[in-house]
Order: sequence, then structure tokens, then C-alpha cells
Amino acid sequence: MRIKIKFYARFQEYFGSEIIKEIDNNSSDTLKNIAKSVTEDNPEGQAFIFDDAGNFYDYVILMKNGERIYSDNADEIFVEDGDEIRIFPPVSGG
Repeated sequence: MRIKIKFYARFQEYFGSEIIKEIDNNSSDTLKNIAKSVTEDNPEGQAFIFDDAGNFYDYVILMKNGERIYSDNADEIFVEDGDEIRIFPPVSGG
């Protein structure tokens, strides 16, 4: 299985702009588990995405194939071959 994960704004500083994730088996995994696995090499950056309990912070914006996924549902959404995940920090401006 192959998926694309894109990070935006401040998250790019920690993880780069894009990660292609290859998963050996053909089974799908949850969006939450995939995000944890691609961010685990950078604990400092991961701390901006996940809280101490391992859940997404509410301010993290998630999208799967262009559709908004709420952080509370990320452990119920399965990622499949060819999916594109986008992870944004909070949006702010003036």
C-alpha cells in the first residue's frame, strides 16, 4: 500500500512538505496510526500534533482525499492505497 502525506506551514519545518509512506501489507490502517508512524522520528514535531494521550490536538486540521476529517474521528477513518492525507496546523491571520 502506498499513501501520500502532506504537511503544511509550521509542520513542514519538522517533517518536510511531503512523505510517501509504503506499507508492506495490503491491509488498511487508521489515519491516526499512519500519522503517528510518519511523525515518530521527530518527537519535537510530533508534540505539536499529538497530546500526551496520543490523540490529535483539536486544532490540527486533517484532510483525506480533499475531505475534512475531524480529529476525534481520526482513529475510525481507514487509509487505503493511493490516499492522500493533508495535515495542517491551526489557521491564523489578521
